[in-house]
Amino acid sequence: MKIRYDANTGLLGKAYPDNMIVPEPYISMSIKEYDDILNETDKIPLVKDGVVVFRDKELIDGIKKEIEVVEKQFEEATTEYTKAMNTPVEYVNGFTYFPRYAEETYQGLVVAELIARGQGTTTFPRLIKDSTKLAERAVSMSYEELLALTTFLATKQEQLWTIKANKESELLVRKEELEEQLKELLRIS
Repeated sequence: MKIRYDANTGLLGKAYPDNMIVPEPYISMSIKEYDDILNETDKIPLVKDGVVVFRDKELIDGIKKEIEVVEKQFEEATTEYTKAMNTPVEYVNGFTYFPRYAEETYQGLVVAELIARGQGTTTFPRLIKDSTKLAERAVSMSYEELLALTTFLATKQEQLWTIKANKESELLVRKEELEEQLKELLRIS
């Protein structure tokens, strides 16, 4: 039989009869030898220098599974960040605000006030609702108070982003290490 294989990875491909013309690369072996290779369920057969070599399937599968775990943890870091951005934090006035409001809502109010001041008017004081959006929890704030709240929430956002970025960085390094281990195990050259 002629067994084709991938020249880069060494992974075995299709088997063809000896009398058939097949493109390189391929190795020749008996049907029994080929059956024996296919029956090696705990090993991964690769072709290296024209010879079939085996790699520990359990070890390779373990590394692949660990890579999947790291990828899942990476996704979870993003989910945790999003959740934290949508979790109210208590401000010095005793009310709670979402960190995401710094950019989504309050930054626009600050900019609008700067434009208004440039035209000799003001949009403050303003009623600013907290995370509950209940009218009784609305606080009248001056421009400076809203600017302080926005700065507080932006700082919280930055802290949350730093935690996320550090976690992702650690996970990327771990994934690269695992991929390199896997590559080394499967190296045929």
